[in-house]
Amino acid sequence: MLESPLAADVPPGEFLGATITVHSARSKSAKLRAGADCPQFRARDTTTAQVPLNA
Repeated sequence: MLESPLAADVPPGEFLGATITVHSARSKSAKLRAGADCPQFRARDTTTAQVPLNA
């Protein structure tokens, strides 16, 4: 699933409620990234958050 988001109809299964770390640029329209080393992630001013994986 390289460079493609999960569809809303994909059930999280046993990972429901698991905490994941996401990275993004500091803007309102920024996309979330799973890794800060993503080659498309070019922002210098970034933020990291822990979010639950919910349905």
